[in-house]
Amino acid sequence: MDELAFLILEKLGVSGYYNSASLMNLFPRDADFSGYSEARLLQEFSNLIDQKILIPHPIPGGTGPDKNYMLSEEKGEMAYLKGKQLRDEKRENAELQKKLTESVIKANNSVVETNESVAQTNKSVRTTNDLVSDNIPRQNRLTRTSVMVAILAVAVAASPFINSISSDSSNQLLRELQETNRIMKEQGRELNTLIKQQNEIDSVLIRNNISNEAKRAK
Repeated sequence: MDELAFLILEKLGVSGYYNSASLMNLFPRDADFSGYSEARLLQEFSNLIDQKILIPHPIPGGTGPDKNYMLSEEKGEMAYLKGKQLRDEKRENAELQKKLTESVIKANNSVVETNESVAQTNKSVRTTNDLVSDNIPRQNRLTRTSVMVAILAVAVAASPFINSISSDSSNQLLRELQETNRIMKEQGRELNTLIKQQNEIDSVLIRNNISNEAKRAK
């Protein structure tokens, strides 16, 4: 049973009988019949009669094509119920398809969000790696500076010994050693100051980077 035949049986069935006059009265007011012509509806009504789906109603009413009709007990009712079943299945399939489509869209959105999160995480890792890479040369410089400071510390600690052995040397050598000792002490103090400042700068940079990454991750 095609869609139009089912619509005719469905729309007129509420009155308990079918006739062409009722169909024509319903035709301009029912949106489900839009797209069909009046001639097409009358033709389909006649087809239902020819197929014995509609049979004359025992209660007289109307004449000719305007006679009252009813569903035949076997063929008519069976055709209507089958048409209704197919229509319900079609509607359920459409609803299921809609739900599946919405589910796929949600899944795709979830994948996109996950990919964006991974990209942000990768960016954060790269930034952290870059920060570590930038800090390595500074750490190397600090290590070399620390070694120099250690050497200077040893030299400063040994200065009394140098002074003691220098007492037996010439005055010129003594003055040179004492001047060297003074310079090394000054350089040691300057290096300690530079190391302290560098450590403070590195600490601030690392805290700022971690804070910025945390904000971007949110």
